Amino acid sequence: SPKLARWSGDARPPRGSPLGGRAGATTIRALSLRGGAAAADPAAANSQHFDLVVVGGGSGGIACAKEAAAHGLKVAVLDFVKPSPQGSTWGLGGTCVNVGCIPKKLMHRAALLRHDLADAAPAFGWTTEAIPQSSPPKSSIGAAGKRGGKGGALAALYEAEEPNLGRNPGGPPGGGVAWRHSWATLRGAVQDHVMSLNFKYRVSLRSDGVKYINDLGRFVGPGTVELVNAAEKAAGKRGGDGLETGEPSGEPNRLTADAFVVAVGGRPRPLPVEGGDLAVSSDDLFSLEELVPGGDRAGRRARVLVVGGGYIALECAGLLTGLGCDVSVAHRSALLRGFDQDCVERVASFMKEDGTKFMPDTRLLSIRRRDDDDDGGSAQGGTGALAVRWRQGGGGGGDDGPITNSNG
Repeated sequence: SPKLARWSGDARPPRGSPLGGRAGATTIRALSLRGGAAAADPAAANSQHFDLVVVGGGSGGIACAKEAAAHGLKVAVLDFVKPSPQGSTWGLGGTCVNVGCIPKKLMHRAALLRHDLADAAPAFGWTTEAIPQSSPPKSSIGAAGKRGGKGGALAALYEAEEPNLGRNPGGPPGGGVAWRHSWATLRGAVQDHVMSLNFKYRVSLRSDGVKYINDLGRFVGPGTVELVNAAEKAAGKRGGDGLETGEPSGEPNRLTADAFVVAVGGRPRPLPVEGGDLAVSSDDLFSLEELVPGGDRAGRRARVLVVGGGYIALECAGLLTGLGCDVSVAHRSALLRGFDQDCVERVASFMKEDGTKFMPDTRLLSIRRRDDDDDGGSAQGGTGALAVRWRQGGGGGGDDGPITNSNG
């Protein structure tokens, strides 16, 4: 395309271009897959040609596509979410919108409300009382119930019958119920908001003239991308944005372009231990239907083991503690390695005061589903909880230290 040719060569891009200087020219030159125009035939019946194809519909990919379209380029965005090992998928917008910043901040706000109530409610005239178990909170899951599979009404009832979940540490003497929290209600509200953002992103791309294609792209030749899940969509299977397609997408099997930008981001890796695929990641946390698996009604708090000492691990641990869970953090090396250690010590101290427990120098050995006859198992069986084995101590690489088992 003549529009891209003046940016992708050795010459400096024109003043005022969105690439903005020498670094921009280098970037486009590196991301342009050019193997000769003859290799990619825009006139082929099963292809469609664009000036720019962006692979990945996250924050960076969408911003790039919209900026290029604003400068007159013909642009397409490919975005498809492969299900996590637990089956979680989401819509357009990338990690931040779906399984990162947005749901995390909303859930952190929910956790902080517990502190606000404990600190300020009495002074402002609020009093507390036990919530009758016969009055479960209503769930606002609505359409978002489809995202995690099963509906959320049962989860809402289940959490209403959990007297320990969300207990206010500074509540009345004797341990009476102070505040009651429903994970299902929070999950539903968060997922409804996220899905509204997915829709707004799709509308925004259409308004700016960017073609959105919910397909997984695979490079098959110079300047050519194949839409690899088009056949599945044509068969009526679920699309990557979580919506039922029902009929063929009508898209060509291949796209050709003068330049490509790969902005696919990253995904968590399963734990490299036996049974590591049983653990959930941050890709799954915000759409979990329930925190205590299997509908155990014994009135126990959700027990959560967070593996890792990075900022995502501590964010998840903090919000889950704030929502009433019994949280432990197992980490092999220093917390928040590379961060200012004075700040790290303050963060760890605050989290410990709030109830989060830390297990330093700990390596996981295995995870398995808990048997009905394990210690702590439910009398009704089939709890779905996990049994974890780990080794603590040994200087990180040795075999010293006891092997510990935990059922929960």
